[in-house]
Amino acid sequence: MINKNKILFALLIVATISVFFLNAKRYLIDREFQVYMHIPCSEEGRCFLVQDAIDDEIFNDEPYLKMYRNNKEVEFCIESGICDVFTCKDGEEDCEITECSEETLEDGEICV
Repeated sequence: MINKNKILFALLIVATISVFFLNAKRYLIDREFQVYMHIPCSEEGRCFLVQDAIDDEIFNDEPYLKMYRNNKEVEFCIESGICDVFTCKDGEEDCEITECSEETLEDGEICV
C-alpha cells in the first residue's frame, strides 16, 4: 500500500511540474498571450473617454477604442513594419476591437 501511495504522489508531482513548464513555455518563450491596448479613435459616438470621478472633469481628452490582440501579431507588426498594430487583419483570431456602448462601459468612462 505504501508503494502505491508513493507512486501516486510521484505521478502527481510529475504532472504538476509538466503543466507548469508547458504554460511557462507558452507565456514566456512563445510569448503567446493577449495584449490589451487603447487605440486612437476619431469616429464620434463609438469612442471611450475617461472621466474623473471626483469632479466630473475629463481626465484624458483623447478618445479611444479598446483592443485585445495576440502578442505574437503585435510583435510581428512592430518588427516587420508591414502591418498596422491597431488594426485586425482579415480572419485574424484573438483580435477584438471594442466600441463604446452601455454594455462595454467601465467605471469612470463615458461614450463620446
